[in-house]
Amino acid sequence: MKMLITSFRKVFQLKQNLILLLFLFFVNSLFEQFLIQKLEQILKSQSNFQLQLFLYGGLNILSSILFPIAISILTLFFFKNPSSLFFVHIRLRDIESLLIETLRSWGKTMWWGFLFILPGFYKFLSYSFVPFVVLLDNDYSLGKKEALAESSRIFKERWAISLLALIIFQLILPLMLSSLLDSYRNFEDTPLPALLSSAIQGILSLWGFLLLMEIYLKQRPLKAF
Repeated sequence: MKMLITSFRKVFQLKQNLILLLFLFFVNSLFEQFLIQKLEQILKSQSNFQLQLFLYGGLNILSSILFPIAISILTLFFFKNPSSLFFVHIRLRDIESLLIETLRSWGKTMWWGFLFILPGFYKFLSYSFVPFVVLLDNDYSLGKKEALAESSRIFKERWAISLLALIIFQLILPLMLSSLLDSYRNFEDTPLPALLSSAIQGILSLWGFLLLMEIYLKQRPLKAF
């Protein structure tokens, strides 16, 4: 309960950065709606638009990879360097490392998912701490630790609270939000409610992400925090 309250408070400790992050959630929602509309138009069309289908499908996959990476980097680097100039500490090497480890985690999750559904789901959960290992663990930066293995180790040691956090923030709350606000998410029909829905989704997502960070820090305390 304490970690839940602490992580919620940290959402608003982001200060000006919170506005930037919510703006990114807004842009991502707009982009997702654009891609979905295009894909629906292609699928309903009688013409052969395979190239466009692959293009928009590929952009959708790319967005689902790059957007969480951007959120992770902007959030964690702010707490590592809490100032308005925190972004100057972001290194290209950190972005590259997180991208590589994210693709590796996706690859392993999909591989296990193709073979067995439950092991694939377990891999997905156990790699939830990869961003924290890559961006916060000095041993990883020095090449002494492997991100996927370290994330799996932390998940095993804190599996109960980690699983509860993931179920609440990646399953229950998104389903509740979808059932309540789904009809108001279209920016063309209801722009203001859609903007509010995007902001709520952003705050809940950040809350869940920072709760995982609290679990990670309890497992591996860092002087910077």
